[in-house]
Amino acid sequence: MRLFRKKKQKVEGSKRVSVAAFYEDITLREWCAWHQARTDMARLCAALSITEDEARQIPTEQAKKVLEIFGNAVKAETMVDRVRVDLKGKQYGMIPDLTAITLGEHVDLVNNVKKDNLYITLPKAVAILYRPVTKVLGGKYDIEPYDHKKHLSADNLEAIGDMPMNVVAGASLFFSTICKELSANLELSLVKELRQTMKEI
Repeated sequence: MRLFRKKKQKVEGSKRVSVAAFYEDITLREWCAWHQARTDMARLCAALSITEDEARQIPTEQAKKVLEIFGNAVKAETMVDRVRVDLKGKQYGMIPDLTAITLGEHVDLVNNVKKDNLYITLPKAVAILYRPVTKVLGGKYDIEPYDHKKHLSADNLEAIGDMPMNVVAGASLFFSTICKELSANLELSLVKELRQTMKEI
C-alpha cells in the first residue's frame, strides 16, 4: 500500500490511498466516519477510506502522520457557496426554493439534523437538500421531486458521501440568506435549525 495526497486509485494490484491535507479534500463520508471513530485505528480507516485489515498493514509512523494531516485538515474548516456540485458523474443541486418545500422534505430534514446523532444522519439531510438536477436554464435549474425511498437509498447516499465538506459547510451561507427572506413560519424555523447545525459542524 502506497500513500499519496491525491484521489485513491488501484495501480497494478497494489492499492494507492490518499489523505486529505485540506478541508475541501475531505468528503462528507470521511468527515462523518472520523467523528464517529473512537480509536486511532477507526480514525485511520476513516481518513483513508480503507478497511481495518488494510489499516493494520500501514507502518506506525506513517499512520501517525496520516492522523496528524487529516486531523489538521478537519480543524481548518473552509466554506464555499456552491448550489450545484458534480458527484459520481451526475450533477446535484440544492433545493432552489426552501419556501416551497413539501411536508415530507420538512419532516425528514428536521429528523436528520438533530445534534445527538448528526454524524450518522447528516448524509441523509444533505441528500434531501441536494438532489439530481433535471434541467438547467441560464442560472436557474430544477431538481428531482423529493422521493424519500429514492433519495435516501443506499445508492444515492453513497454518491452524496463524496460531497466535499467545504460545500456542505458552505450551505450555511445559503441558509443565512434564506432566513432574511422567509417569514416566521415552519420553513423559517427549519432554516434556523439547519443554519445553527451547519455552524456547529
